[in-house]
Amino acid sequence: MQESSGAYHFVNHNSGLCLDVPSASTADSVQLQQYACTAPSPGLGAQPGRRQRSTTTPPTNPNNPDLGPNVKIFDPSMSTSSIQSTINSIYSSQQTNQFGTARYAMLFDPGAYNVDLPVGFYTQVAGLGARPTTYR
Repeated sequence: MQESSGAYHFVNHNSGLCLDVPSASTADSVQLQQYACTAPSPGLGAQPGRRQRSTTTPPTNPNNPDLGPNVKIFDPSMSTSSIQSTINSIYSSQQTNQFGTARYAMLFDPGAYNVDLPVGFYTQVAGLGARPTTYR
């Protein structure tokens, strides 16, 4: 919701609570919190924020963007052992990491994979659809 000052409150339609960034952090992977829009919070006090343009440099190759170290994209041409090793490494780090800050996404190009895929806390697994190159 935009205020007359140009600031915004981000209000959850279901709970009626405002979104808050703890301690006004600008770090990656900070877990957002919700508070009563008029109540003080440990972060911004559920105060209105201002939209800012991203200062992130756009990818140098838009057809193969760098999605960060915690996004793994697999394709059927990769060796099963390499894929399984990556999956096992992520799972072992996330299996008991209920309150940790690390988040992972494992994305699979269309094809057949013969891997065991256990999923720990804060781990997302998704297929990239029939035509993933359209989106990369």
